[in-house]
Amino acid sequence: MGGEALSVRDNTLVLDVGKTSDASRYPKGQTPIPRASVTEVRLAERGGVGGRILGSAVGALIGIVGGAEIAVHGTRSEGPAVSTFTATAVACTVAGYFAGRAVDRHTRVLHIAPEGGAR
Repeated sequence: MGGEALSVRDNTLVLDVGKTSDASRYPKGQTPIPRASVTEVRLAERGGVGGRILGSAVGALIGIVGGAEIAVHGTRSEGPAVSTFTATAVACTVAGYFAGRAVDRHTRVLHIAPEGGAR
């Protein structure tokens, strides 16, 4: 199940459920989750844009060099060479962006002790 926490109360955690594997038990939308059934909370946050910028720049550089190398040595005519160069450069730039986005994303896992358990 995944969603955004709306409020924390003594006995429940109210979530805006966006993704669920058991819609009958935890329907999409605002759903109170009993305290006893919460054993783990994952906090996902995106910090900064440095990874996306660096990933895009490195991907573009690799794509330009790789695309040029393939275009020069792989084809004899101009049309396919330009298409190959462009496709390689764009694909590597997009791949670099997504690799950088993964670097920018941080996840923290909180394990919840059972009520009355050791602290």
